[in-house]
Amino acid sequence: MPAKKPTKAAVIAENEVLRARVEELEAALSHLEMLRSRASDSDERLATVDLSEAKRAERARRDSEEEYRGLFESAMDALVLIGMDGAILDVNPAACSLYEYSREDFLRLSISDILSSDCRSLFAEAVETLAEEKSFSAEPVSVRSDGTSFPGEVRLSFVPYRGRDATLAAVRDITDLRHERAAHSTLISSSCGARWA
Repeated sequence: MPAKKPTKAAVIAENEVLRARVEELEAALSHLEMLRSRASDSDERLATVDLSEAKRAERARRDSEEEYRGLFESAMDALVLIGMDGAILDVNPAACSLYEYSREDFLRLSISDILSSDCRSLFAEAVETLAEEKSFSAEPVSVRSDGTSFPGEVRLSFVPYRGRDATLAAVRDITDLRHERAAHSTLISSSCGARWA
């Protein structure tokens, strides 16, 4: 039995069904392209927003670093930034002047290089204390580049530095203060002795 030949009306009807199906598929494809375009625009907008936020955050970080650097550099006290291993990470001009080292030479040193031999254990003690308290103060004997020593007043505190913990030491030479204390003590002793004699 030979296959029945479709009638002209059946072919036209089937063509209409196929044409309608193609139109539906084209509409669906057009809708998908529109959604993809919107998503792309949205991604671009999100990327622009993310990029803008990243730029703002980077600018804020840079501004903060510049502020910190300005304060650090202009401080009257000698500021020495020390890594937890005792390595000197950064110093300000006042520290260079007080210890008589260039910044480059200073950054090659460790804390033990600028403390007298009997004060070298002080840093480990300070780190232990700082783990429990917010600050640490002491009056160690410090050593300059030429080997001369001076009594110093040191205040230490923990600070974050480039993603890790560090210790910031603010140092003052208290040689004059000690001379004043000694002179004051002598004056009081001699004046008390004169009254009671």
